[in-house]
Amino acid sequence: MASSVISDSEPSHKKAAQYHDEGTAIEDDATGVCNTYATILSRFWYVICIIIFAMIAAYSTMAFTLYDIPDFLDPVKGFEARGTVISARLKSISNTLFHSDYYLTPQVTVPSSDDNGASLSNALACNRADDPLTITDNSISGIHFGTSLWDWNEQFPKIVFEGVDGVDILSMEGIRSVCSAERDFVTSHPNYNSSCLCHQEGHCLSTWSIGNYVALLSNKTSCHDINDNDVTVLVSLLRQCAPFFHGRIRSELQDASVPAECAQHDYAIHSILFFLLPWEFSETIVANGTVQKAEVTVVFFPISVSEDTALTTIYWDNLHRCTCSDGITQMKAVEFSLKNPLFATLLFADSLYLGIGSAVIFVLIWLYTGTFIVTLAAILNMVFSFLMAYYFYTVVFAMPFFPFSNVLTAILIIGIGADDAFVFIDLWKKCQLEMKGQDLIFVTRETLRHATATMFVTSVTTASALYASTISDITAVKCFGIFAGTAILMNFILTLTLMPAFIVLQHKVSPLICSTEGSQDDDPRNSKPRQRSCRQTLVDFASKLFEEALPSFVFKLRYLWAIIFLLLGAGGAVVIFYKPGLQLPSAGENQLFIISHPFEQYDFIYKEQFAFSLKNRPYVPAYIVWGVEALDNGDWWDPDDGGRFTPQESFTFSSPSDQQWLLNFCHDMQNQSFFNSNGPYSCFIENVKILMELPCMADPVTGQDATPCCGHSIFPYSPSVFRTCLDRFHSTGLVPSVRFKKSNSTVGVIALPFTMSYKQSLLYTLNEELWTQANTWVEFQLKTAPGALQNGWFIPYTYDIAFYDLQRSLASGTTMSMLVTLGIGSVILLFSIQNIILTVNAMLTITCAVFVTVGTLVLLGWELNIVESTVITLSVGLSVDFTIHYGVAYRMAPHDDRKGRTLYFLSTMSGAISVAALSSFVAGALVMPATVYGYTQFGIFFMIVMSTSWTYSTFLFGSLCYIIGPQKSTGDIPCSSCCDCFGYSGSRTSAPVDQEMQVQEFYSPSERPLARESISTITRGRFLPIQSPDSVMKHLEGHITTANWKESNRETYFPNNNNWPSTVSKPKAGGYLEQSSSVICSPKRSRHPDHYGTDIHYNYNEVHFNPVYNINMR
Repeated sequence: MASSVISDSEPSHKKAAQYHDEGTAIEDDATGVCNTYATILSRFWYVICIIIFAMIAAYSTMAFTLYDIPDFLDPVKGFEARGTVISARLKSISNTLFHSDYYLTPQVTVPSSDDNGASLSNALACNRADDPLTITDNSISGIHFGTSLWDWNEQFPKIVFEGVDGVDILSMEGIRSVCSAERDFVTSHPNYNSSCLCHQEGHCLSTWSIGNYVALLSNKTSCHDINDNDVTVLVSLLRQCAPFFHGRIRSELQDASVPAECAQHDYAIHSILFFLLPWEFSETIVANGTVQKAEVTVVFFPISVSEDTALTTIYWDNLHRCTCSDGITQMKAVEFSLKNPLFATLLFADSLYLGIGSAVIFVLIWLYTGTFIVTLAAILNMVFSFLMAYYFYTVVFAMPFFPFSNVLTAILIIGIGADDAFVFIDLWKKCQLEMKGQDLIFVTRETLRHATATMFVTSVTTASALYASTISDITAVKCFGIFAGTAILMNFILTLTLMPAFIVLQHKVSPLICSTEGSQDDDPRNSKPRQRSCRQTLVDFASKLFEEALPSFVFKLRYLWAIIFLLLGAGGAVVIFYKPGLQLPSAGENQLFIISHPFEQYDFIYKEQFAFSLKNRPYVPAYIVWGVEALDNGDWWDPDDGGRFTPQESFTFSSPSDQQWLLNFCHDMQNQSFFNSNGPYSCFIENVKILMELPCMADPVTGQDATPCCGHSIFPYSPSVFRTCLDRFHSTGLVPSVRFKKSNSTVGVIALPFTMSYKQSLLYTLNEELWTQANTWVEFQLKTAPGALQNGWFIPYTYDIAFYDLQRSLASGTTMSMLVTLGIGSVILLFSIQNIILTVNAMLTITCAVFVTVGTLVLLGWELNIVESTVITLSVGLSVDFTIHYGVAYRMAPHDDRKGRTLYFLSTMSGAISVAALSSFVAGALVMPATVYGYTQFGIFFMIVMSTSWTYSTFLFGSLCYIIGPQKSTGDIPCSSCCDCFGYSGSRTSAPVDQEMQVQEFYSPSERPLARESISTITRGRFLPIQSPDSVMKHLEGHITTANWKESNRETYFPNNNNWPSTVSKPKAGGYLEQSSSVICSPKRSRHPDHYGTDIHYNYNEVHFNPVYNINMR
């Protein structure tokens, strides 16, 4: 460490000259872009503000007027994998079926009469023009269901009711309660009466509910008229009929021997057991022969789910945020098919909590800085960062899709923006304190120099972690990474432009605001002590906590902290990668709202309790396709771009070997366990063989001779005969699964549609079994196929398999993204910190923090849905910030030993970092009352990651640096130019002292930050070694301590006889006097300070020590 020793024998002017020379050397470094930019900011700050405001206005106007604003009408749009095997096949089969007519001949099919749903809907639609009274009159005599629920495949709006405090639904009071609830909340609404389905008399159909079925069975006109005897009769029928109906669907009842009383009223008892009561109710009757209490029931309403306007109005008017309970039953779940349509509305409604969070952050920053202008700049930084990111995302990057997950970036920006604001303001204030007497340009330059170093590393690391998520196969995750990463970089840029401009503005206007107060403070006649404010008490408490208590707490238990937190990190790794591990979604639904929302209650809690949701599901349709390239050649960033049809130009099918292999393949497939022989199936070669074996005769209508496509008993056929007959059969619609090329009329595409033995489901395990079993068998068989038939492929054609592909991508992509971002973070850390040992300590801390964060989420029951996978990917980016701040401060510390450096970064940075962590924690906590699931999950994650990151960076990283941190230049990477860029210096010298420097007042108490200004964070010589003659050090050694600098010592004058007053103890050898303590080589008497922070001069041998701050011991 370079030092300047001032001996007693040297005249004071030589000592001053020596310090002046060192200051000149430092000033010589202040050239180039940084100094120019600091000059512009200091003198033309208003120009910077005008430019930024103009850019924001122009860019926002361009982005919001020339481009479509996202509507989020389909919130799950973009939540699909692209570029995977399954997605490529799904896009290809879709393009083959619907977008290939330019290349292939039209597909000829036999007309189907399966259109019962549409005709039934038209038959039951009410003609309101002919029956105006039905708008207001819905209470008529009798129960009219009109049609069975089976005819509609239960696609009606429904509400689930549950008994309060164990009330039995199958009791008179329970049934009447549900009957009243359905009338009060739904059927009495005017929009219901104007949109419901009607029976022949022109009135709304009766709701499918237990009350109406009881009334029907007991010949009552209304569910309000039933009595206890009617309920007893129903319970008896349920007990009698349950064994005949349990586990059976409607089509299976025709051949069953069902008693007449069980089949009455179109199998009313079966409808109750299958649709209205939980499946466990009938299962208990079959197993035990007893009727148990029914806790829940569902009511179906005869209104089409396509009447979304009417249903939306009913929901907002009567059901939204409604407890809907009369003390007997309570509404628990709603299924109106409004989950997606209402998402955008609730998403923007929950933005209120973002506003509340921003307001609280505003208060925290204002409390910390004590200035409204700087606080306003911090908030504008956050808002402008989001707007700039939207401009770059939409206009510059021309991204075609904006998923709703991008909105979650607002929470991220609030937390990180507050972090950067706290750090920058802290650097500015302490730089100004250290460089008293320097002009504004110098202070601005030094603040920018060191702020750029630490914020560049944190911002680039976080942004890199987000950009790394583009390796994901999921469109929404990729888009979120681009948008959020850009927002982080925009916040970094604005923090170095708009923030210092506002701070300069504050610097210029504060003397005008505080001039009266300052004049009173400077008046020596005003000796009345100032009353301490609550804020000043908080300042003192924070100073003692972060400068003394926290470092002491870390150092004394450093080995314990290291062991505990490393073991916790290892435990987190076990939880993530071994047991229980990252869990795939166990539910078969996309969760958009919190679990307590009635929409999610139905999907995740109550739906699976009823037999209709389990039994009445269609089987999985599937295709095996030849002649088409399985490619996803669309824009993977645009969910609406499914690509184009891509044929295999070289595909042919006519040879006898092709025919024989395909026939054997079809026969073998029918013997597989995944094949459903009762479902639709078409193997065209089997149809051709049957047609070719028919006897030859003339067509009775056209008179055309069937030769040569008949009377063939020998299979396979010659290529010429096969091509001729196949073309003839296709033209008549007998082989619809074959398509011909328009260019040469040869076979272009062959599809083999069939039905699988699996019912459609979104459960991962079921689709995993389906895909693995069938695809493995098909690929094995294709290896034995001749020629072009080896290029065929298998795909189930359902949304379920797309969701399964999404789940697989989440499972592999989340872990991969987390590991990749850790690798990227380590490279950036090594480049920025430029010390191998310190980088290893930092990466060990960050890795453990990430493992503990993600492990905690796993233990909380998180599963890898879209939102969870997105925020888990952020764990690395958000875990690096605090550790990097500490690491950069360690490198910039003016000490050579690890203990001094560690003490330095904890005492200087822990205050700002703690307040930043608190602000981010609060931002996460304040979105917890939101309804949108993404907001609440992001809030939970934010609270956990900030708590973990702060704890690990402070305790583990502090302990590791204190134990094995680098000393002097050990582990440094030789990169002098880079070191200069980041503010690192190989030599640590005393800060310059100008001979003309005068004592200046610090900030007034109202402007003083919570983190006490007395700790330096800026200049190379933050902690100056006490440079004095040996005789002086001998007297100082072991006597001066923090506690001994009392008010009574302020006027003490030390004469030349080297006698120290007994009240003043001497410092230990090697103690450090802080940078702000000045050495002035001219005699000067000290004065009483008017308020906290005023310099006090102690004269000794014409050298004035200003012991305002602590003398820090090694």
